Amino acid sequence: MNKNNTIYLIDTSAILSGRPLIFNKQKCVTSPQISNELSPGGRDYFNFQMLLEKGLLIMQPSKQSLDTIRKIIKEYGEIQRLSNADQELLALAYEIQEGGKEIPIIITDDYSIQNIANELHIKIQSLNQQEITKRFKWGRRCRGCGKNILDDVDVCPICGSSIKTIIIKKKSLKK
Repeated sequence: MNKNNTIYLIDTSAILSGRPLIFNKQKCVTSPQISNELSPGGRDYFNFQMLLEKGLLIMQPSKQSLDTIRKIIKEYGEIQRLSNADQELLALAYEIQEGGKEIPIIITDDYSIQNIANELHIKIQSLNQQEITKRFKWGRRCRGCGKNILDDVDVCPICGSSIKTIIIKKKSLKK
């Protein structure tokens, strides 16, 4: 595939980075939820509006792609770290990649998005930070009794202590 088949997916962190986003004739898309993460009237909202004027497309992923992504996100323990906009963006990238006609590249500094994108073999490009070097699988454990917690709760159902997030699996990524 040639460079004309590349499609850039713009995350909120890319807009908030303050860096100019210039894509020479490259197709750029984002998800509908992204605008909800920007305060109307601010600099970042203005930049978002400029991107829309320059051709940024807003695309809604299919329910099937969203369901697939949410399953993966839950498996990796990222469900509480990724907003609806993040989930939509990942689902959109997944859908584009599965279509096989375009190569998605997610523009983001968000490590949780990078974590899931890496698992899905979706390319990412960071703006202000180094890209991830390790992929994490997160879990939850009670601070009191040490029981691993699978449910989405803040308090342990066994002893009533608070729940903490822990790394249950780590994989180094070779660049």
